[in-house]
Amino acid sequence: MIHSFEKTDDFWYEAAFRFGGPLAKDYLDFVDKNRKEDDSIFFIARDGYNLKQIFDQMYPSARTEYVYAPRKLNVLIGSKYKKHKKYQEIIVPYLYPDFEGDPYEFFEKNKKEILKKRKELFNAYASRLGDHDKICLVDVTTMKYSSQKLISDLYPEADIHGVYYTILDDDPEYPHDGYHVRDKVVKLWDNINLTEFFLTSPEAPIEGIDSEGKPIFKEICDEQRQRLDIYDSITQGEIDYCGLMINIFGEERLDFGYRNIRDWLKVLSSPLNSRSRRYLAEMKWPVDASHEKYVGMVYHPRDTWYHLRKTVLDSMWYISKRLKDED
Repeated sequence: MIHSFEKTDDFWYEAAFRFGGPLAKDYLDFVDKNRKEDDSIFFIARDGYNLKQIFDQMYPSARTEYVYAPRKLNVLIGSKYKKHKKYQEIIVPYLYPDFEGDPYEFFEKNKKEILKKRKELFNAYASRLGDHDKICLVDVTTMKYSSQKLISDLYPEADIHGVYYTILDDDPEYPHDGYHVRDKVVKLWDNINLTEFFLTSPEAPIEGIDSEGKPIFKEICDEQRQRLDIYDSITQGEIDYCGLMINIFGEERLDFGYRNIRDWLKVLSSPLNSRSRRYLAEMKWPVDASHEKYVGMVYHPRDTWYHLRKTVLDSMWYISKRLKDED
């Protein structure tokens, strides 16, 4: 290979160069194939942090934006907030931090004021983005197209097309393409964790937005600090790999494809690769939407319960998907 782990003492740089770089480059080649020449490219935070920097290097004339659009914003300011079963429990404490009591009752009694506050937040958020009439939205994983729904609220007249790394479910209302469409139950989550790890950012999870539309980040826990401390090496390794490929091949696409990239990532996490396995097992990774539960990035016997639970939940998702497809 171009690099080996013996070339430098920085394990994370080498891992990003050898594994994260090919992953990012191949996905971005797929994005380029599925965008229009005059599209604005919206890289959704936090997954789009490295991707935007690399894409800007590959296509310097493209118009790109780094956009904060976490799922929570669909409840706080999105038009379809009522589809969330417990939206009152999210909106009320967020808008009224000192609130105590029944959020459902409070919401009904103060609906007019709450809707006004939501509108003010929406306008502040929208003001931070320019005018766009054609948008290619880049996000790593989707099931409910939450980021695309939010951007559609911001630009109701725009032509918006999502290009995702992994698609878990189809929704014809939101035009999209998927680098990988998952249709099988995952038995071991190492590769999925690694993919998300290489395609994230040196930022804490996003809690919401302030009155000026700027992101509010969660307090950094020890597990997040561990990742943030090394993530500059990840970013630089991926950028350097892609820069080298551009210098060698120019604009020619290598088109490895999802399966080859997946299998290449397995080399990094292989039990035979004891050094990398040790580093990866020590790096903690969030396994729930609230980022409160962490396990090692690759399987360890202490995490067996988590992996069993994820397999059960994934099996339920798969059965639900099959039933939906049959209808």
